[in-house]
Amino acid sequence: MKQMLLILITAILPWAAHAQALTCSSVFSAEKTITETYDSFKAKKLAILKNTTGLQHLSALYEYNKLFATEAKDNASPLSEKRFAEITKKMLMSVTSKEQRLTVEELAYMTSSPRKMKMFEGILYYQVMMEAPIRMIQQYIQYTATRGGSPDFLTAPKASEKGLRFIQSVYNGPLKYMLLIPHGIDLPGGLTPTQKIFKKLWRDPKYQPDAAEMAVLKTYKAESIFKERQDFLNEHRTWVKVRRLGDYALNAIVAVALLEAYNWYEQLNDPEATVEADKFLDSSKYQLASDEVRIYNETVPFPHMAIEMDGLVYSYGQTHMTVKTVREYVLSDVIQEGLTQGQTKEDTLLQKGIAWTGLNKTERVMQTARLKLGQEQKNKLKRHLEMQTGKRYRNYTLALDCASMVVKALKEQAQTEIPAIIDPSPSQVMFYFGGLKTMGAKNSSQQPLVQELLQVRVAKTKENKNHLWRNLYINMMETRVYWSFVGYSAAQRAYLEARYGKDIQYWDDETLDYFKLWESEIREQFQQETHQGQLGLFKETLNTKDPAMKESLRVAMDAYFGMEEQNLREIQESPQSRFEDIYRANLRLALLLETKQRMQSQIK
Repeated sequence: MKQMLLILITAILPWAAHAQALTCSSVFSAEKTITETYDSFKAKKLAILKNTTGLQHLSALYEYNKLFATEAKDNASPLSEKRFAEITKKMLMSVTSKEQRLTVEELAYMTSSPRKMKMFEGILYYQVMMEAPIRMIQQYIQYTATRGGSPDFLTAPKASEKGLRFIQSVYNGPLKYMLLIPHGIDLPGGLTPTQKIFKKLWRDPKYQPDAAEMAVLKTYKAESIFKERQDFLNEHRTWVKVRRLGDYALNAIVAVALLEAYNWYEQLNDPEATVEADKFLDSSKYQLASDEVRIYNETVPFPHMAIEMDGLVYSYGQTHMTVKTVREYVLSDVIQEGLTQGQTKEDTLLQKGIAWTGLNKTERVMQTARLKLGQEQKNKLKRHLEMQTGKRYRNYTLALDCASMVVKALKEQAQTEIPAIIDPSPSQVMFYFGGLKTMGAKNSSQQPLVQELLQVRVAKTKENKNHLWRNLYINMMETRVYWSFVGYSAAQRAYLEARYGKDIQYWDDETLDYFKLWESEIREQFQQETHQGQLGLFKETLNTKDPAMKESLRVAMDAYFGMEEQNLREIQESPQSRFEDIYRANLRLALLLETKQRMQSQIK
C-alpha cells in the first residue's frame, strides 16, 4: 500500500507542476481547528496559496517529492497505515468529485500529528492546485457536447439492461456516425431512456421533465447531470446557438461531400478509369509529360498523399520526406513507404496496430489525379521537393500532415490554388481536383489543369466497383472526421506555423551525419586530385620561372577551371538533378573555386 501511494503521489506532482503556479508548503499555517469542515479548511489554504509565486511553487514541489520519498523508506511512516491510505485516496478522488469531502473525524486524523500534518499539506497542495484546470476541462466538455446525456449502460439497475443500453449507445453513437447520418437524426430505437429526455432539453433549455421522465432520470442517477446541463444551456444561450449552427454546418459539409463523391463516382465508374498496377507502370499511355505531375491518395490503412514527377514519387511519411521511383512506390509491400521509415514491421507500433486491425491485408487501390502545371512551375516544384529530401517534418494528423506539405508545395512553387482549410485532408483535396476537372479549370497556359482521374489497383481481384465504393466511403468518413475537429485542427495548425515557421521541416542529427560523411568523402577525393591528374600537373608547374610556360599554364588553368565550374553549375541548376548530386556539386564547387583562387595567386 505504501509503495502504491508513493507512486500515485510522485507521479501526479510533477505533472501537476505544469498546470498552475499556486503553492508553497512554507505558507501553511500551523493553526487548525478540529471542528473546521473540510471545505472551509481547504478554502483558507487556497486563499494563501493563490498569493505564492511560481518559484515558491517549484520549491514546494521539490520539497514534497523529497518528503514522500523519505517517508516511503520508513516503516513507521503514516504512509504504512491503512487509515491514512484510505483518506489519501479519498482526497485525491475529490479533485474530480464534489462528493468526496473529508469528515471532521477524518480531518482530525490527518492533522493529529506534525508528521501527518506535513504529508496532509502535500496532498492538499496537489488538490488545490489541480482543481481549477480540472474544473475548466469539465466545463470545456460541456461546451463540446451537443445534447449531453447520461451513460445509461453504467447506471442501469440490472445487468441485462446494462447490455441493452450499451448496444443502444453504440447503435446511436459510433454506428450512426459511421453511417454518415446527419446530426439531429436518430436511428429508430437508438435513443436510451435518458437520451430521449436530454434531446428535449437540447431543443428547449427551459424544458421541465414530467413525473415519468423524472422517474427515469432518478432510475439512471441522472438528475444532477440533467440539472447541471440545463443550468449550463441557460447560462450560455449564445453558445447553444453557435453549437447548433456548427451542427447544421457539418451536416451541410457532409452533404456537399456526398455531391463531390458522386462526381468522383461518375468520372471513375468507367472500367477504363481503373487500371492494374503493371499496366499503369508499363504503358506509355500513363507516362507523365515533362510539365505534368501526378497526385496519389492512398485510402488504406489510412489516407496518405504523395506526388510524382519525372519518374520519382515524393512522399511525406510519418517522420521524413522520402523519394522513390514510381515502380518502387506502387509495388512496395509496405502500403505506405512512409510508415516504417526504414524500420521493420515489428519495430513500429503503428505497423503493429495496422496488423492487429487487419488493415494491412486490405487491398490497395490508389486514387490519382494528373495535373498539367506548365514547365516552369513543374521545374520549380521539383527543385523545391528535391531540396527537402531526407528532412524531418513536424507531422500532426489533420493539422499539418502529408497532404498539407504536398499542397503547400503546389501552392507556393507551382501557383496551384487549393483552399488552405482543406489541405490537411487528402480526401478533400482529391474531391477538389475532381471538382476542378468537372468545371474545366485551366492552368496559367490556359490548358486543362486536371488532365485525368484514375484508380490504380495493386490488388488481385477484379471487383473495381467495390473498390470504388470502398474508397469513396473512406473519403466521406475522413471528411466527416476532419470537419468534426476542424476548430481544434485549425488552432493547432496556427500554433505550429507561428512557433516553428520555416522550421516545420528540418535536418535531424541522423541526416546531418550523412552530410558529414559526404563532405569527408568529397574532400578526400578532391585532395587526391590536387596531387594527381590535371590539378596535380598544375601544382607541379606553379613555380616555373619561364614566362611562356606561365602564360600557357594560366590559359590551361582557366580552361580547366571554367569547364569544371560550368559542369558543376549545370548540376546545380538542372531540374533533373537529385538532392545528393546537388549537395555534392555545391561542396565540390566551393573547393574548386578556393583552389582556383589559390593557384592563380601563386602563378602571378
